[in-house]
Amino acid sequence: MIFLPIPNGRRVARARLPAREGGDWARELPRLLDRRPVGVLPLRRSDSWQLIWVVAEDSARRLLATSVIVRGDRIRMLGSRWPAASQMERPLPRLTGLKPDRGPLPGPVRPDEADLAAALSRALDPDTPDDRVIATRALGPPAPAPVEPPTPGYRLGPVHGRSGAPMVLRLDNPQNVQVASIELGFCHRGLVEALRHADPPGAVALAGSLAGDAVIAATLAWCELLEGLAGVEVPPQVALPRATLLELERCGSHFGTLGAVMEAIGHERAAVALGRLREQLRQMMATATGNRLGRGVLWPGGLVRNLNTAGLADRLRDLEGGLTEAEALVETTWSMSRLEGLGIVSGEEAQGLGMVGPAARASGSDKDIRVHFPTGAWWEHPIRNQSQGVGDTLARVRVLLAELGASVRWLAGVLPRLGPATAPAPLRIFPDSLGISLIESARGELALMAVTDSAGQLLSVEVHDPTVKNVAGVELALRGAEPTDIPAILQSFNLSPAGYDR
Repeated sequence: MIFLPIPNGRRVARARLPAREGGDWARELPRLLDRRPVGVLPLRRSDSWQLIWVVAEDSARRLLATSVIVRGDRIRMLGSRWPAASQMERPLPRLTGLKPDRGPLPGPVRPDEADLAAALSRALDPDTPDDRVIATRALGPPAPAPVEPPTPGYRLGPVHGRSGAPMVLRLDNPQNVQVASIELGFCHRGLVEALRHADPPGAVALAGSLAGDAVIAATLAWCELLEGLAGVEVPPQVALPRATLLELERCGSHFGTLGAVMEAIGHERAAVALGRLREQLRQMMATATGNRLGRGVLWPGGLVRNLNTAGLADRLRDLEGGLTEAEALVETTWSMSRLEGLGIVSGEEAQGLGMVGPAARASGSDKDIRVHFPTGAWWEHPIRNQSQGVGDTLARVRVLLAELGASVRWLAGVLPRLGPATAPAPLRIFPDSLGISLIESARGELALMAVTDSAGQLLSVEVHDPTVKNVAGVELALRGAEPTDIPAILQSFNLSPAGYDR
């Protein structure tokens, strides 16, 4: 298979993109198994569909693009042989109208509006069997045909007090889980389609809603996607404030995740302390941008206004002291013994499923977009990635704590360097191009892909949230869990249903 290198935050001409027919693609599939899928974008042609795949060679720090031409009315599903691609390809039959040829059947991921009622009814019916083939089953030898898992005996959701958004958690045995299944996608918002047709201000606002509370990460990914399609590289006085906002957002999310885990195991004192630190990050973001989530500052090509850095250095010192106190509260003998051994995902399993972010780094991975595929300020101001090797809930907590320490030190070093930023200039998008943007959000790798037409207008846009890449790992982590363990395991992954509900 011929791959075309494509740098993060850059573009390539569509005419250079390799394209293989379905039969050739199937024969070349073994060469894909050593590479991690980043995203897939379906593109309608006159008589066929072109599925554009971007994969990562993390060891070589390269992104590669290729595509397959699908003719007829059937699509070959790759999840049974390429588990890491299973969740990404699940929406393809709905988006393209093609019927799955083989492999896992698509579940209710980003359903059409007409399917919403049926999907919700199916989830609420206690007698409905789960017809999904869990992606983690594909870690073994490929089966000749899909195998239906046993009917679960217990279900949570889609509306539940412990879930921030509609989701269904199915368990075969709530006392000792062996098979778990998570379903998301009950709140289709139509954001991806709206991005293609919105005016620039509307598109920036929509992009900020793609990944839930990861407003800065999603907006920054959108800005860098358009800048790459226009061949524009922003100056350091723009890139550094952007990276600063991203780290503030990541810190706030990590504090929230840690607080949720501590609350799940009954450590109220630590949960309250972490919640207070999360609120401090929200106030710092409001001071810097005028909005607690950072909306309205980032713009393709520049910044709408300069950051207000008054008092941020003093608040950061207070935050550093609070982090030291929180670490002492979290790493008590009791809490460590409570979290140790819960929800283990081995390094081999995490790699096979293509997991990303802190969840993957807790299993021994070193994948971090800021390190492996840096853009903007990360070239001049690098940051050290943090990892553990055990893969349990305690390892995920320790990775979050280590990343908080690294981010606070990084912020302390760059805050004095912030200065006036340049105003955004209109971008001229190149025609007939493929662009990609990867951002290390708090949950992991957030990927945006886009293709332009001959007039330089967006022809197709696709988003791959880290939740899409990590949800199969959560299903694995729940094996052997007892009822009291499940909330802590789920919270440690920090899933966001917004990753599906676009």
